[in-house]
Amino acid sequence: MFLAYCYYSSVIYDLAHGIRTAETEPLSTLELTRPEHLAYGSSCLPSQPQDIRSVFNNLGLDFRKYCFVDLGCGKGRVLANAARYPFKSVIGVDFAKQLCEASKSNLERVRSTRRCHDFQVHHVDATEYDLPLAPCVVYIYNSFRGPVLTAVLERIQRSVLLFPRHVRIAYVAPTLPDFFLQLPGIQVFKSERHYIMYDLGI
Repeated sequence: MFLAYCYYSSVIYDLAHGIRTAETEPLSTLELTRPEHLAYGSSCLPSQPQDIRSVFNNLGLDFRKYCFVDLGCGKGRVLANAARYPFKSVIGVDFAKQLCEASKSNLERVRSTRRCHDFQVHHVDATEYDLPLAPCVVYIYNSFRGPVLTAVLERIQRSVLLFPRHVRIAYVAPTLPDFFLQLPGIQVFKSERHYIMYDLGI
C-alpha cells in the first residue's frame, strides 16, 4: 500500500513538473562505473515530493553562496527541484550511465523554471567524486550503504579538512545515521522523521 502511494504521488509530481523520474530501474541492468559497488547500492523509489519540499524549505542558507550536490542523483528529480533555486551550481553524481542521461534530460525539461544556470551531471562513483571547493549542500537519499557510504563520508570530511568551508548534508530516508555520527566534528543541524541534516566545517 505504501509503495503504491509513493509511486502514484511520484507520477503526479512528475506530471506537474514536466519531468520523468517515477519509474525505477534495476541497477543490475545498467552500465556502472564500479560494478563491484552494486551490492551496496539501493534501487529504490526516488525522493518523495513532500520530503523534497521540506528539505529545501528548512535548509536555512543563502543559496547563492552554495553549490548543491546530489550523490546518487538517479534520474534527477531532486536536481530539477534544486535548479529552481539560485545555487552557485547544481551537480548530480551517479555511477549508472543511463541514470545520468535521464538526469540531463530532466534538467533540460525544466529549463524555463531554472534559477541556477550552472548544472552538471557526472557519471562517476560517489566514492571517487570530489566536492566543489565552495560551501556545499550535499543530498544523499539512502543511495548506498556499508563500505561505500563510509568511503563517501570520509571523502567529504577530507575535503572539508583540506579546504575549510561549510558543508550541510541532507540525509533523506535515514536508515544508517550512525555512519554519519562517526565523523569527527559533525553536528546535527535538524532532525525530522524522514531526513536528518548534518553540518561539517562550521
